Amino acid sequence: MNTQAIKILLVDDHAIVREGLRSLIGKMPGLSVVGETSHGQAALELVRARLPDLVIMDIHLPDENGLATSRKILAEFPSVKIIVLSADSRIPIVVEALEAGIRGYLMKEKAPQDLQRAIEAVLDQQTYLCPELASVVVKDYLKHVAATTIPASKPDLTDRELEILKLVAAGKRTKEIAATLQLSVKTVENHRARLLKKLHCSSTGELIRFACREGIVTD
Repeated sequence: MNTQAIKILLVDDHAIVREGLRSLIGKMPGLSVVGETSHGQAALELVRARLPDLVIMDIHLPDENGLATSRKILAEFPSVKIIVLSADSRIPIVVEALEAGIRGYLMKEKAPQDLQRAIEAVLDQQTYLCPELASVVVKDYLKHVAATTIPASKPDLTDRELEILKLVAAGKRTKEIAATLQLSVKTVENHRARLLKKLHCSSTGELIRFACREGIVTD
């Protein structure tokens, strides 16, 4: 088992936020903050220099948008995981973040409760939205369902796949789904992989879109 600490970079233009994040992360085993900055360009340079495993990124930075910085980081270092920590809960921004390849989105006021869960999820190759955002994202997709192009043929999903899809669309993590359905984590991971393949989706966000569009998730 790899015992090397997970390296984390903090990007936020408020020193008090970075200090709070350092304090929270310092209480989590196996994690280490290897750098921090308030600017996007400096963040990219620090990623090149420190090679972090995970970046916690604010959106509104003094020199450029945090999503633009995230795209630059992921273009050079696709294995780096990025979690957005922001006060901006606008759905178009959240969706843009997911489509950019960002693996988690948290609200700043919820960071003490959600940060560890988000870090664990993204390091486990999952996408994490704080519960409040997951609910709003689903409702937004439902609101715009009529404007979404529906495929000519609907894939044939098993009852188990439908159960898992509903839980994924509700923002549940793999471990939570496994506990709810009394399955192993590996079994749930296999079902998720089959869902992505069957539905021609490349992310959790696309699975949520499909579930809402097809009426599998209801408001």
